[in-house]
Amino acid sequence: MKIALIDDEPIFLNALESTLKTALEKSGIYCFTIDKFDNSVEFLKVWKPFSYDLIFLDIFIDEINGIDIGRHIREADDKVNILFCSTSNDYAMQSYELNASYYMTKPLSEDAVTSMLKRINLKRMNKTQKITLPDGYSCLLYDIIYTEYSNHSVTLYMESCKPHSLYISQSSMEELLLSYDDFVVVNRGNIVNLQKVDRLEKDCLYLYCGTYIPVSRSKYKAVSKRYADYKLKKISEDLNSD
Repeated sequence: MKIALIDDEPIFLNALESTLKTALEKSGIYCFTIDKFDNSVEFLKVWKPFSYDLIFLDIFIDEINGIDIGRHIREADDKVNILFCSTSNDYAMQSYELNASYYMTKPLSEDAVTSMLKRINLKRMNKTQKITLPDGYSCLLYDIIYTEYSNHSVTLYMESCKPHSLYISQSSMEELLLSYDDFVVVNRGNIVNLQKVDRLEKDCLYLYCGTYIPVSRSKYKAVSKRYADYKLKKISEDLNSD
């Protein structure tokens, strides 16, 4: 899970990061990255559609109103969860006109952040997250079963649509997918979505679709640990959702 925090108050920015980390872990979410920005200009320089799962926006931030930033984001990304933070409720109506997921009043307590995480339904969000590839093709991350590199191109094998191939190096595809929690490199040419794995047996990952992907000897230890950590994470998430 990728999260962006945008606020021009360093004290609040650091406090939000700390509170959010604690709330995520208590909610059974352990794999996440948090990027902090103390001004909107720096954020907009690096932001791309579908690059974040959650974006926390301060309403009053430098020369650009947080509502205007949210509008710009929403025009290009209809899936990301936008959460506004403010010292007052004056902009709450405008935020929901942008289909914001939540509006929070500063200061933020751990209980308030935990309640927010439950409300936005992280599990559902995970299944609707998109990725846009360098050739312009967009798909749901959850839909990717595994990728295969051959002859200077990578083919994505999908759950609900036909395979998609594009000219890209294996290392570039790894850079794209490994920034998300559920993908692991299992050999020199394959990346696997751990959500699609039925079991790890000997030197292969057996997938729910019936396919099996060999795990190289050099990567077996790392893949085994990643798979075990993933299973523990899912158990923890299930327990916290009951």
